[in-house]
Amino acid sequence: LSDIRDYSWEYNVIGDSIGNFGRSVVERKLPYKIVADEASAIELKNRITEIAEKDIYANVPGKLIVNGFYLECFIIGNKKENYLESKQLLEGELTILALKKANWIKDVENSFSHQGNDSEIYTDYPYDYPRTYGSTGLSAILLNAHYLPCDFKMIIYGPANNPTVIISGNTYELNINIEKDEYITIDSQNRTITRRRRDGIEENIFKYRNRAHNIFAKIPVGRSDVVWNSQFSFDVILYAGRSEPTWI
Repeated sequence: LSDIRDYSWEYNVIGDSIGNFGRSVVERKLPYKIVADEASAIELKNRITEIAEKDIYANVPGKLIVNGFYLECFIIGNKKENYLESKQLLEGELTILALKKANWIKDVENSFSHQGNDSEIYTDYPYDYPRTYGSTGLSAILLNAHYLPCDFKMIIYGPANNPTVIISGNTYELNINIEKDEYITIDSQNRTITRRRRDGIEENIFKYRNRAHNIFAKIPVGRSDVVWNSQFSFDVILYAGRSEPTWI
């Protein structure tokens, strides 16, 4: 049986109070079975190891996807059974190492375009809301339909001078200019800010953030007003996280 959906929270007890909820790195078991023609079965058996070890040697987690949610993790073990009975058959069990947060994530993409003669400022909800909200001014609406505030990735496309975006009253601002064909990525989950230059080099621009505001503030639940000068385009990808993938 798989325990991939199981979860638990760690906590500290201080006197009569409980706090500091969190999660550590956890291991989970994921059984699998390969039944295929001989050539396909051999290819699949080899591919499991190739996928797992590429991630380990690069020290970059892969993604296990269930019902549209993904878990960032490594495959650190592969126990096999019945592999001598037939080259067309393999039963096994993978050991999955989930990262510290052990959150299942669903990316919810929202796009905001610059204002031009033939363009429109809009917010699109491809996953959670069957409408597109339009705006002809300097503001739009961002909907977080998740039940919790969300971490996010904001991608700002050049050209843009000192790009500033205000979401639900919080200011996300950088004191730097970016050229055409460049873009900035603000990642609240990893607390990083980078610029992708024209030559493909990624540059750490953390120091250019406006320190008077929290540039990594999560996006609150519900509808948020979004305000910017409309002279640049940007995307906001919400990381809708939960302790297990949804049941369907």
